[in-house]
Formats: sequence, C-alpha cells, structure tokens
Amino acid sequence: MERRGGRGEAEDRIWEEVKLMRDEEKKTLIENIEKMREERKAFIENMKVKERFWEERIRGIEEKIIERENKVKEWIENAEKRLGERREEYNKEIKDMKEYNRTGSACSGRWSEGSLDRLSGREVGVVRKLVVEREKEERKCNIVIRDIKIGYGRVKIKGVWKAWAEIEREEEEKREQEREKKYFIIFWNTTGINNKDKEFSKYIGKLNFVNLCETWVEEKEWKQIEGRLPSSHKWECAYARREKKRGRAIGGFIVGIKKMGRRNEFDIRGIDCIEHYVKECQRVCSWFKVPGKDKEEIWKKLWSEELDLEKCKVLGKLDRERKKEIKKKKTEEKITREISDME
Repeated sequence: MERRGGRGEAEDRIWEEVKLMRDEEKKTLIENIEKMREERKAFIENMKVKERFWEERIRGIEEKIIERENKVKEWIENAEKRLGERREEYNKEIKDMKEYNRTGSACSGRWSEGSLDRLSGREVGVVRKLVVEREKEERKCNIVIRDIKIGYGRVKIKGVWKAWAEIEREEEEKREQEREKKYFIIFWNTTGINNKDKEFSKYIGKLNFVNLCETWVEEKEWKQIEGRLPSSHKWECAYARREKKRGRAIGGFIVGIKKMGRRNEFDIRGIDCIEHYVKECQRVCSWFKVPGKDKEEIWKKLWSEELDLEKCKVLGKLDRERKKEIKKKKTEEKITREISDME
C-alpha cells in the first residue's frame, strides 16, 4: 500500500509541474498578446498624428493657392479697368479732335491745305503712328547701358564711336595675347597608358607641358603609342624596365612639349596649302595696307617658305579678316535677294 501511495504522490507532483508549465506558457502568451496590442495602438496613434499633420499642410497649401488666385483675379480686374479707362480717354480725345476739326478747319477733308497750324483727324492719326514707329525703331537700335550706346553696327564707349569689327578684332588680339602668356602644365600618374581612350588624348592636347608617369611603355610599344598621342606636341619617352620575363614592365614616363601654336598649324598644312590660302586672302582682303610700302612686296614675303612667329600671326589675322569678308559678302547677297523678292 505504501508503494502505491508513493507512486501516487510522484504522479501528482508531475501533474502539478505540468500544470505550472502550462500556466507559465499561458502567461507568456498573454504577455505577448498584450505587447502586440500596445504596439498596434502606438502605431495607430502615430499614423493619426501624421494624418493630422498632412491634413494641416494640405489645408495651408490650399489656402495659399486660393490667396494667389484672388491676387491674380484682382490684378486682371485692375488691368482691365485701367485699359478701359485709357480706351475711354483715347475715344474722348478722338471725339474732341473731330469736333474741333469740324468747327475750326474749313479744309478738314482728306488733307488740310488751307491751314498750316491745324491738322485734320486723319493727319493727327498718321503723325501719331509715325511717332510711335520712330520710338520703336530708336528703342530697337539704340540701347543705353552705363554710358555705352549701341546702334547701327557701331558702339559708343566713353564718348568714342567704334565699329563692331574693330572691337571684335581688338578682343581677339587680347585673347590671343593672354593665351600666349598662360602655360598649362600637368604631372599625371597614368598607371598604364595602353587603356586610355580618345578623350584622354584630346584633354592632354590642350596643355602646354605634359608629364605622364608610370606609363609601363616598353621600347617595342613606343611607336604605336606615339601615333595615338596628339601631334601638336613633341614627345619623348623613358622606357619602362622589366625585372621578370612574365608580367608587365615597371615605371616609365612620357614628356610632351607643345609646339608653337600658329606655326604648328601652318607646318601641318604644308607650303602648297599656304600658297592657296594666301591667294584667297589676297582676293578678299582689301583692308591690308602698309603705309610707304609696296603691297606686292608684302605679299611676296608671305609667299616665302620660311615660317616664323611674326609671319604666322599675320597669316592668322588674314584668315580672320578673310572669314569676315566672306560673311559680309553673303549677308549683302542675302539682303539683295530679299529686296528683289519684295519688288
């Protein structure tokens, strides 16, 4: 009997432990449910706050839109009102002038020839139209900006009139002098030059002095690489060294110095091209005059095969003037065609 009783107590203890475990699980489950409810409640409250915020913001935007619409309507009404008042004043002036012409001018027909100090209504309209057109033309052709007056192909700066062509020539000469004074230099660790594209070559072509380091160029590759570099520079290469048979070479650098700008341009063209070019300039450039010297003698100097900096500058100026003359000739031909079409 005692053994049975002992076995019954053990079973009761186990059942109590199982019951306690179930109560703890229930408690944990209830806590989790309460936590989820609180989180959901907080989320809903947060969404309500955001909703109220956006409602207030939208209401403010709508109020601003309505306010601006009212301002625009008010402005339109005022403009229409002013326009109506001006129209009434204009009609009243016309009416008064017609009455004056009927009573005061005996020759108030098509044109008033009987009185020099009185005009008919038609004459007043014509004069007014001419005055308005003249003011428009003056506003179009004469612009005053801080003591600078522009009009009809000329400009007045500080009391001195200059032609547009003269000003453009002076500006271009200044830019040319500034370009000659400035030098652009770059030192670039390229980490290999074989993988560079046309944009790289185009960029370094704008610089006066170029030093490219870590090119990894060997002697057998140099001719191919040199052909891809800009022809406007004189290039020298220090070849990369190879420590092992396998892998790439190490080091190496390339130095490029830009040739003289205009001289290089004419060196590329060649002498035959220069002769043809001088002929074109000689045909159109009537402005080329040297006091006290024979013009033919000057042209012969330009025909010579030797090129120096001064000669290249003169050839460059001739090229600019040649282009201007050609442009001017095209403009004159266009105006002539327009006039013939009008006829």
